[in-house]
Amino acid sequence: MSSKATIEIMGKKYTGSGDSVKDALMAIPYAGFAGFRAILTVGEKTIILHPVQTMRLFSKSPLTKEIAVKNTAMQFE
Repeated sequence: MSSKATIEIMGKKYTGSGDSVKDALMAIPYAGFAGFRAILTVGEKTIILHPVQTMRLFSKSPLTKEIAVKNTAMQFE
């Protein structure tokens, strides 16, 4: 099952896709400062991410990013 994740940060949309929700979140091509509130949509479900959650989701630290992706993906399963 293919998943598509779209995140809106500061009015700009970024999209990633993959075989699972985790893969779709990891494929989002965002490299800027992520300390902002974000709107994340996967399939039909939309959630609003707190600035701290957004920073962790796009962290430079692989461990922090992996944990944030796992926790965020659980909200869509």
